[in-house]
Amino acid sequence: MKKIVFLLVVLICSYTAIAQKNTIPNAEVTNPDGEKVKIIEMMNKLTIIDYWATWCKPCIAEMPYLEEIEKKYNGKLDVISISADMTEATWKKYLTKEGKTGHQYWVEMNNPLMNLITETYTMDDDTKGSSWAIPRFFLVNEKGEILNKHCPEPSSGLLEAIIEQHL
Repeated sequence: MKKIVFLLVVLICSYTAIAQKNTIPNAEVTNPDGEKVKIIEMMNKLTIIDYWATWCKPCIAEMPYLEEIEKKYNGKLDVISISADMTEATWKKYLTKEGKTGHQYWVEMNNPLMNLITETYTMDDDTKGSSWAIPRFFLVNEKGEILNKHCPEPSSGLLEAIIEQHL
């Protein structure tokens, strides 16, 4: 039964990737030194983009699993973590406190990269709204094309199969 569920998840994720082939916007992100960097310029291999925030306990819980995946695919896969914290100072304080290194970046709420995780909707009274949920994981190729914008959480054990499909 577990194998059937696993195969269904892989097939659904693969279909989602094919149906939603678009690219990452060439937006700027802020690194821990306060420098602005174009995200597309960092895409030189298969990459997981991790949307998270310091206040998000499920996000924090996924970090060790994501770090293990990054180690497992060392040299073949990059991980770029994008903080959705309201302030750069909150994000930097957390990175310093926790000793986080690697590809850690922060974006303002109006950054085009936030549009990737924003879902819009229309309510019964035709009022429009939007929302986003984290943690959220994307798989992107070296050209910045989104291969999958609904990847399973690293702790699920299912993300590796999707990565393997694209290596």
